[in-house]
Amino acid sequence: MKKPIVGRRTLAERVAKKLGVKGVSKELLNKGINLFFKELLKEARQGKRVVITDFGSFCYKERKGRTQRIGNRTVHIPDRLVLTFKASSKTKIVKE
Repeated sequence: MKKPIVGRRTLAERVAKKLGVKGVSKELLNKGINLFFKELLKEARQGKRVVITDFGSFCYKERKGRTQRIGNRTVHIPDRLVLTFKASSKTKIVKE
């Protein structure tokens, strides 16, 4: 079963509603969310660890290249940087 997807526009609408902001367009809120993520990625690309208190942290880590078999072919996957997220202990859900 697929989980429902929540996009930036939906998040912007919910933030506006919870803040009680009137007269601010959804487009402006959406731009604010886009700007937040652009800045987060820019700082992470510079090798910084971006920490959002009580939420988690983002940073780029290097993944080593490897050789992988796909069917009867051998494919080389090069070294690359991947964005990683580590959740704060306050955002983790403990199943009982």
